[in-house]
Amino acid sequence: MAHFDKHSTSIKALIDVSEAMLSAMEQHGIDPETVANRNEFTVMIHFLKSIIAVSYTHLRAHETEADLVCRLLLE
Repeated sequence: MAHFDKHSTSIKALIDVSEAMLSAMEQHGIDPETVANRNEFTVMIHFLKSIIAVSYTHLRAHETEADLVCRLLLE
C-alpha cells in the first residue's frame, strides 16, 4: 500500500500545482487561454499529462482487490 500512496501523493501534488498556477494567473489578470497558446506552456502541459497518465497506469498495476472495489464504488 505504501507504493500506491507514494504515487497517489505525486498525482495530487501535480494537480495542486496546476490549480495554484491557474489561481496565480487569475490574481495577476493573466488570461489562461493566452498562456495556453504559447509553445512553452503547451510542452509543459503535455509533459504533466504524460506523468499523470503513466502514474495512473502504474497505480492500476498495483491495485488490490480492495482498491478495485473502492474505485468501482466511487465511479
